[in-house]
Amino acid sequence: QVEPVLGPEICGWFDCIITADDVERGKPDPEPYLRAIQKLHVAPSEALVIENAPLGVRAGKSAGCGVVAITSTLSPYHLREADAIVHDFMELRRRLPSMMSKYEGPALQPRPKPVLPDLQRIIDIEEELY
Repeated sequence: QVEPVLGPEICGWFDCIITADDVERGKPDPEPYLRAIQKLHVAPSEALVIENAPLGVRAGKSAGCGVVAITSTLSPYHLREADAIVHDFMELRRRLPSMMSKYEGPALQPRPKPVLPDLQRIIDIEEELY
C-alpha cells in the first residue's frame, strides 16, 4: 500500500522501504529495523530511527539504533525511551545534522556522484594515453 499512497517519485527517494508485508513480526519486535539495516548493508550503530510511537521507539532501540521521537501523535512522556525528542518536523530538520554527527561509518559518507557513460569513456581514454 505504500507506493500507491506515496507514488513512485517519492518512493524513489528511499534506498529501501520495509512494510508489514516484509516481516513476520512487527513492532515492538526489532525485525522491521533489522531487515532495513540488512538491506542497506549498515551497522545498527550507523542507523537513526525516527518514530512517533512507543512501540516503534522500543523496536528501534532493540535493534541497536539511535532513536529520535517526534511528538506528532503523542506527548514526550510516552516517547521518553527515545534518545532525543523533537516536537515537530521543523525542529527535526533543524536538529538532524547535529544528531547525525554522532554516527560514523561508511553508510553516512557522501555517495559518489554517478559518472555519465560518455564521460567515463573519455576518462578511460585519457588514462590510456598517459
